[in-house]
Amino acid sequence: MNMLRTGFAITAIYGYFRLFAQFAFLEGSALGEDAGHGLKILMAAMGLGGVLGCVLTPRLVETFGARTLLRIGFLVCGFTALVTLAGTLRQTVSPRRAGLVAGLGTGLAYAFCNISAFFQATWQWQTGAVVLLAGLAAVFVPTVPRNNDFGPPKSASTPTIPRQFWFIVFLFLSLVWLDSAAFYIIQHTAVLKKATWGSDLLWRNAALHFFGALAAGLALDRGWLLRVLLPALALLSVASQWVGQPAFAALSGWLYPLGVSLYSVALVVYPGCLSGARTSREALPLAARLFGLAGWIGSALGVGMAANLHLVPPWFVFAVWLGAAAVLCHRFRLPGRHPAVVLVVLSALLAWSLATPPSTNASPVSRGQAVYLSEGCIHCHSRYVRPGTADELLWGPSRSIPKILQDAPVLIGNRRQGPDLLQVGLRRSPKWMELHFLHPQLLSPGSVMPPYLRLWDDDRGADLIAFLTNTTPEEWSSRLETIAAWTPSDPPPAEGATLFALHCAACHGEAGRGDGPLARHFQRPPANLNAGPFLFSNPAPNGPPLRETLARIAKFGLPGTDMPGHETLTDAEVLGLAEHLLSLRSSPHAP
Repeated sequence: MNMLRTGFAITAIYGYFRLFAQFAFLEGSALGEDAGHGLKILMAAMGLGGVLGCVLTPRLVETFGARTLLRIGFLVCGFTALVTLAGTLRQTVSPRRAGLVAGLGTGLAYAFCNISAFFQATWQWQTGAVVLLAGLAAVFVPTVPRNNDFGPPKSASTPTIPRQFWFIVFLFLSLVWLDSAAFYIIQHTAVLKKATWGSDLLWRNAALHFFGALAAGLALDRGWLLRVLLPALALLSVASQWVGQPAFAALSGWLYPLGVSLYSVALVVYPGCLSGARTSREALPLAARLFGLAGWIGSALGVGMAANLHLVPPWFVFAVWLGAAAVLCHRFRLPGRHPAVVLVVLSALLAWSLATPPSTNASPVSRGQAVYLSEGCIHCHSRYVRPGTADELLWGPSRSIPKILQDAPVLIGNRRQGPDLLQVGLRRSPKWMELHFLHPQLLSPGSVMPPYLRLWDDDRGADLIAFLTNTTPEEWSSRLETIAAWTPSDPPPAEGATLFALHCAACHGEAGRGDGPLARHFQRPPANLNAGPFLFSNPAPNGPPLRETLARIAKFGLPGTDMPGHETLTDAEVLGLAEHLLSLRSSPHAP
């Protein structure tokens, strides 16, 4: 029974850490106007609190008892409970079965967290599931014999730290560092997230986690600590390199769960059962140091590396293996083939690091410029608004020749077969551009532009849009002044219904009710033109007539929203559209 309770406690702890600490808590905390700055402060506070909790755990166990502290840990902070459980594992289960129990508990936790209903749930539902799990664990905490918590009395000599302890901490620190960096990169890169944590891959990930954790537990019960940690380090080393390469992202999705499960089980088992500690008095300080240094500090360093570099440098992985090899050969005096194996691994990593081109740490705008060139956009679109011509009304403010020559490379274009793209960010929203790349003829009837769905297989589409929408406040100000100064020449209106069906129905629907085939793709649905709301077209006192306001919106759109303009339409055509919109409002069939 105590083995079942211990296994369930491990499941609850890792479930808490995975679902709540890594997803629900951070997502819920990010909901606010000052999310970026506040979240950094929150993360720093979490790290300091975690390290402080690790330092205090041995003394708290001595004061309150392990079982009481476990219960408090589940109700307050799951990670504190993990330190307590790892330090007292020898007292709750047989050391010969500790690995199996930890493997089952860890595997079930990670498998549970990869169930689609929990992994893809809202942060509120994830929090509720974790609260229920932690509450049950607090009720069914394992029994830890009070009299055996600390073994020898306080007058006994201070427990010595095992000779290999700091090397094991180094390995765990490297593992958590690589894990956290890879996790951050995957979580913040849409294509990698889809390739590793996509909804169709969650059951695969659950199986990898479970069987990897179970295999680690069985190996640890045989005393094979290094045979678990070194393969885990190899898996995460390769995964951390492949995760930044779209061609290998799918393969990294197989390696990453296995590496995480292997070392997660060892993290629980090592302090109490494999470190050489015989009592909780000896094991708890080791667990506190291990989780404080490798757990919290390693996690912070990994996230910091990924946030700043957006990759795990090959030289870092090489340095980790070099340090591990040096200690293994010197302190452990590995015989026979082991040094040769380490030498082969180091040689492969060195070759990889030399063959991998250095990261330019390019911004999305820079990467988008490269996509613009590689896709040949320059052959059909110009990026040159001719000064003193109709271009300035159609496409936006012009740029001086010296400023154009500052571009590297200069991208004025070869010839203009489509609209000029220099200031397209002033005329089209990012969402509109994305839909235009995917369905060009729906938004631009008669366009010869082909669809570019492949750009959304990875981040190239988002980068290209970042490049195209890169504009300055001065350009925005000039564009808005041009729009405000425009008035139609008041020719006889053209046939508005035909123009509406051609240019507007894809979003607003054939009857103008905001139910066009593309309407569902916008965060804010297109307006129902029969009934409103008409926040941007209600006539103001002493303002322009409503027909002129509607004509201006038809020609230039609503800058800053998804509503595009139709700059190439003549004054007669935009007035015809305005007349048609007025007729929709007055229609007796309006809902």
